Amino acid sequence: MGTLVWAGTVSANAIDRAFFVLATRKAACRCTIRLQMSRYFADVIAELQRIAPLEWAEPWDNVGLLVESELEWLEQVLLTIDLTEAVLLEAQSLGANLIIAYHPVIFKGLKRLTRSTAGERVVRDALRSDMAIYSPHTALDAAPGGMNDWLAESIGPGSTTPIVANRTAPAGVGMGRMIQLDAPLLLDAVVSSIKKHLGLWQVRVAAADRHLRGEPIQSAAVCAGAGGSVFEQCGQVDLLLTGE
Repeated sequence: MGTLVWAGTVSANAIDRAFFVLATRKAACRCTIRLQMSRYFADVIAELQRIAPLEWAEPWDNVGLLVESELEWLEQVLLTIDLTEAVLLEAQSLGANLIIAYHPVIFKGLKRLTRSTAGERVVRDALRSDMAIYSPHTALDAAPGGMNDWLAESIGPGSTTPIVANRTAPAGVGMGRMIQLDAPLLLDAVVSSIKKHLGLWQVRVAAADRHLRGEPIQSAAVCAGAGGSVFEQCGQVDLLLTGE
């Protein structure tokens, strides 16, 4: 597990880089942020919401502060893709005060808090440990410099626009990204770029015959999640890159 040092403000790009490192390296599915000095809990939450305002999330999502702590100060934060019981135990052993979990541990409405399911046990144990849980999920996907922009960088240099723009937010906010490459690239070059950017040694490729014959790729669409409903709205592109 790696450690990040958070000295002051951070950017969406820094947070989503950390999440992509976690997502693409299954052997190290979490990392800690060690604050150089104690910070007010409210200030850290405000910083996270500045990076990815909650109103940018999808309507079906459950983002933001899911479990609140009574602590005023934070010294150590744990980042994870999925908050499991094992991750919670590790956070407790490290003395973390806040867990930032990309996927929300509370997604659908909870009708009870028992020990019958893993999700309920995680919430109960976090409350007993006075540990806060925060999830940015699709708010970070939509944010400029967030998850989708980070994924779009893997294709190559070019101009990007959201596939589904958030019309109530500033330009550049929305789900998925369309990429128009500055220069056409062969499929092998794009695949190599994706693997290098994400730190992977292999990816799954379903290639069109025309690209196998050497026709270059000039446009692409990416989505940090499965992307089915998003890709339906992107029109004709040469390549689709899905995060799942």
